[in-house]
Amino acid sequence: MNYFNLKGMNVLVTGAAGHLGSAISMGLAEYGAKVFLNGRDKKKLLILKKKINKINLSSEIAHFDIENFQNVENFFLKIKKLDILINNAYHGKTGTFESSSPSDYMESFNINILALSNLVNQSLPLLKNSKNASIINISSMYGSIIPDPNLYENTGLNNPPHYGVAKAALEYYGRYASVNLAKYGIRVNTISPGPFPNKTVIKKFPQFIKRLKKKNPLNTIGKSRDIITSILFLSSPNSSFVTGSNIPIDGGWKLW
Repeated sequence: MNYFNLKGMNVLVTGAAGHLGSAISMGLAEYGAKVFLNGRDKKKLLILKKKINKINLSSEIAHFDIENFQNVENFFLKIKKLDILINNAYHGKTGTFESSSPSDYMESFNINILALSNLVNQSLPLLKNSKNASIINISSMYGSIIPDPNLYENTGLNNPPHYGVAKAALEYYGRYASVNLAKYGIRVNTISPGPFPNKTVIKKFPQFIKRLKKKNPLNTIGKSRDIITSILFLSSPNSSFVTGSNIPIDGGWKLW
């Protein structure tokens, strides 16, 4: 029995062509979902769509900026069906406590809370009609713990405070939404990834990667596909009794 069968379901993935977003999108398509690929870089979306369609899976480009509320409204007016909303989009920059400006905080808040909450509100008429309505928010372990400044040394990869502040707010929003949307049968859950460096960082900063690995009991880093099983579980009808949860995927980082 295929417990992760998503055949016939429509999914919107924001930030679909990014490091984690592309793996999420591919995994959902592999299990039968039609995936709407959202992002601002149309070229990257087209490359991902071609990759998905090449193996006879289903996807469609949803090229719009989620911070543009009119674009969001137009998208939801256009589509007829939505079962799963995966809020994965984020854009921002690295930085330290001292270098983070008010505009950095505002940018993080705009996409993680304002844009995301608008996406949820606009999607509700469609989700209410679904027999398997699920909202999955991608947070971070840094929504609940503080980055170790000594980890970064001179790499310039410092995780900034505005990132964690926005992710902490996102986790609260997820819990709040799960309670208030339960009456419609809409589940809301969160996934909090730990260290998932991309290929460029892995190649350029090998000593940094060694330090990352030592920070968790499994002594390793996450690979993009490590996030897929949790996504499939929370998307599947077989998680119908799960809402308001936050699943850490961090190698046990927060255990010590």
